[in-house]
Amino acid sequence: MSAVPAQERPTVEVLRLAWPAFLSYLLNSTYRINDQFWIQGLGPTAQAAMGAMTFVAIMAFAVFFLSAGGALSLVARHEGAGDGEERDRVSRHAILMALVLGGLMMLAGPPLIPWLLGLLDLGGSVASHAALYLDGFFAMAPAMVLVLAIDHTFIGRGRTIIPMLLQLVAVGCNFVLNPVLIYGTGMLAEIEAAGMPHFPGLSVLAAIAETVGLEGRGLEGAAWATGISRAVAGLLGLAILKWGFRMDLWFHRPPSLALLGRMLRIALPVSWSIAVYAGVYWALFALVLDR
Repeated sequence: MSAVPAQERPTVEVLRLAWPAFLSYLLNSTYRINDQFWIQGLGPTAQAAMGAMTFVAIMAFAVFFLSAGGALSLVARHEGAGDGEERDRVSRHAILMALVLGGLMMLAGPPLIPWLLGLLDLGGSVASHAALYLDGFFAMAPAMVLVLAIDHTFIGRGRTIIPMLLQLVAVGCNFVLNPVLIYGTGMLAEIEAAGMPHFPGLSVLAAIAETVGLEGRGLEGAAWATGISRAVAGLLGLAILKWGFRMDLWFHRPPSLALLGRMLRIALPVSWSIAVYAGVYWALFALVLDR
């Protein structure tokens, strides 16, 4: 059998690594589709609020990416150099940074909600729905940023299929949790009134909601569904790092501020570009779109 020409090998390797990462990013966008589908029973103002909150979430993603961008670059560098100890050290710092960023957003986000709604020029029931969503979103910020850092740690290792599988798990959890947390005990009636299809298993979910007396949380429930599903994926990712790759998750010496600063410097340009992208749409909502 003839050998594969050397110039073809990098292309094959890039494609092997790229297709799972591509699908991971594609799956990540289905959270918004899930949300927009399941909130139909809440009416058009809820749909409008969710549309606006998509760009608030993208702005938050710009902050979240600070923990992921540097990890991707440095983990890949040390993986390629065969330096497993330094690769794992960077990964631990990425996880730490993710938890710190998520914790800060969880604490600082809620007081900023009225200001954010004002910037987007939202009012009435649209603003009420949006405020509920942001309450849940900020509460679940640590889970959302953690899974992003873990995903990019795996990508840096060249194990791109693992984030794809974790995203599949998270999207599946999100699809199941959304109707339960949005509508609660009145789930079946709300879904039927909205004309949404009666998926297999909805009756079981409705029975569980009735049994535990779970009240629907509206758009806040949609945010909680997203956060919980990402928390599940994040915990699975940590378990794979710990027991699948034998990575020590604990710091045995104080974290390096120099390394954290280096990771931030690497990630900052991409984070800034994401923020500018989201900011353009914030301006459109506030200044251009018809109420």
